[in-house]
Amino acid sequence: MSTTHVALSPRRLTTQFRAEHTRDAVVRTVATGCAPDLARVAAECGYYDHSHLVRDFRQYTGLSPTAWPAEECRNIHGRHRGP
Repeated sequence: MSTTHVALSPRRLTTQFRAEHTRDAVVRTVATGCAPDLARVAAECGYYDHSHLVRDFRQYTGLSPTAWPAEECRNIHGRHRGP
């Protein structure tokens, strides 16, 4: 039996998983044309409140959950531009 080691603490790993889940929830909401309800997303993703969600999300992505979609969209469009 082999064991896989992760170089993150359990707390850091949990924070990363939550941030990824949050990112996915924000993307799904924005894809419908709506602004994300951070209180709902926080509850859905296991955060105490939306301020904790925002703090962890900013630490993970460098942006707030409301600013991230616009920046990510700009990055995606920038990658597809021709020479």
